[in-house]
Amino acid sequence: MRNLFFICPFLAALILFCSSSLGFQENDSKEPDNFYDKKPSVQRQILVDEYKKVFLYLEKKSENFIFEFKELLSIIKSNAKKTSDSIPEQLPIFQKLTSKIENILKIKVEPTTLKPVEIETIDLLPIQSPKFQEFLENIIVILKIKVEPTPLKLFEIKTVEPLLSQQVEIKTVESLLIKSLEFISNGQLDKAINSIDELIELVPNFKLAHLIRGDILTAYSMSINNFGGNAIEINSQKVTQLKKEAKRRIKGYLLAHKDNGLPKFNIIPDKNDKYLIYVDMDSSRLFVFEKKENRYLYLSDYYASIGKNGYGKRYEGDKKTPFGTYFLQKKIQQELTDFYGEGAYPLNYPNEFDKVKKYTGYGIWIHGTPKTTYSRPPEASDGCIVLSNKDLSSIEKILNTPGTPVILSNLSINELSLRSRDNIKKDQDELLKTIKKWKTSWAKKNYDEYMKFYSPNAKYNKKEYETWSEDKKRIFKNSKDIQISLNDISLYEYPSKTKPLRIVLFKQNYSSNLFSNESKKTQMWEKNNGQWKIIYEGTYKY
Repeated sequence: MRNLFFICPFLAALILFCSSSLGFQENDSKEPDNFYDKKPSVQRQILVDEYKKVFLYLEKKSENFIFEFKELLSIIKSNAKKTSDSIPEQLPIFQKLTSKIENILKIKVEPTTLKPVEIETIDLLPIQSPKFQEFLENIIVILKIKVEPTPLKLFEIKTVEPLLSQQVEIKTVESLLIKSLEFISNGQLDKAINSIDELIELVPNFKLAHLIRGDILTAYSMSINNFGGNAIEINSQKVTQLKKEAKRRIKGYLLAHKDNGLPKFNIIPDKNDKYLIYVDMDSSRLFVFEKKENRYLYLSDYYASIGKNGYGKRYEGDKKTPFGTYFLQKKIQQELTDFYGEGAYPLNYPNEFDKVKKYTGYGIWIHGTPKTTYSRPPEASDGCIVLSNKDLSSIEKILNTPGTPVILSNLSINELSLRSRDNIKKDQDELLKTIKKWKTSWAKKNYDEYMKFYSPNAKYNKKEYETWSEDKKRIFKNSKDIQISLNDISLYEYPSKTKPLRIVLFKQNYSSNLFSNESKKTQMWEKNNGQWKIIYEGTYKY
């Protein structure tokens, strides 16, 4: 067992590096301040304390689920003789329960007739009771409240209690990875090898898991001084990449599952938007949200790989992932090589802002991995966002929704959750007010005032400022009785390290003595010296 202490401190340090909450330690004159200088026993205790917080949080969430479920049963029983139309508004509790029930039972909840659930697809539940099918039917009745005005069935407690008494553990790649490293840190090699074997059984081609398994086996018989053991001498670059992947996975997982509330996006969504994809590129994490009443509710999150040279794409071949807000396009239908895995979903790179900045390149996709590879290192693509095939398939429905906004940013979900809704509303109101003034100046043919809303380098479709501004001047002079209406205005924040940027979309109805048309307009607004200015405007027929 003495050899264990050579691997424990390093793996403990690996997890420590990833958790923001472990970035500082108590000031103790008798103990070194730096984690790496502490005794292995102290390192392990620090990690154990941190993991207890995580597990207590998960346990608390499980208890809340049972409490909410029983609260819901009480509501159903008290209204059993009523129809769903007459039940008081219960939206908040249903919103919370729906996502949890979906995760456990793996059924899709939609305001349509639900397809029968095949028992073999419900692989997350322990032994099923004879009344399981009846239980499912009752769940469906609950989830269809406010959808179909049919009488509610009475919910029998006895069909639910067997399920509530079972501890359902949803095991993910990151949770098993962290569990394995925790066992190693605590000196429990037998449990660590069992946990890592369970992970390998879940994802057989997960190279990082195989490397850690090799470290554990080596620790039984000899001392190892670093992550990857002797493998680092054979292929140091590969081991370094896997080490980086471990750090990113743990960091991203812990940040994503920290109880910080919902992130607050500066978005006024289009009425047809259903989802939002957010990629925190510094944490190698892709998040999926669903739009509910103009707010985005968390659905899931996944480890993701980006460009070999990071993000901030400027030109073709720089092997960087773009930095900004994009929209999903239709899935690539042509047959692709195995390199792209289960499919490829393009983004609209280069978008209007990229073209204004003269950024080059193309073919930025969200795609999978080859069959022989579970995942790729954090920075390994030529600029695309890469998910494991399993994760890609799990969000296939979302990815097959063209027009879904995809924000590629460096802000963490935690940072977004700390935003003020009041400040976001103030920012949106200011820009909407500016857009209204822009429209008014146009309708009144006030050319000088109208042009003040544009940056001196603004583009209109593909025309440069000097060309289109003269065209506008001529049209203003010859136009009469201008009527303009803007409908379905949507607004999307655009990540920027310098000046604030926004994408604005709307439908425009225009008429004058010269012509009339309906069009969909895209504008890029930039805030410069406290004033919003248009840097791009484009009109498209629909």
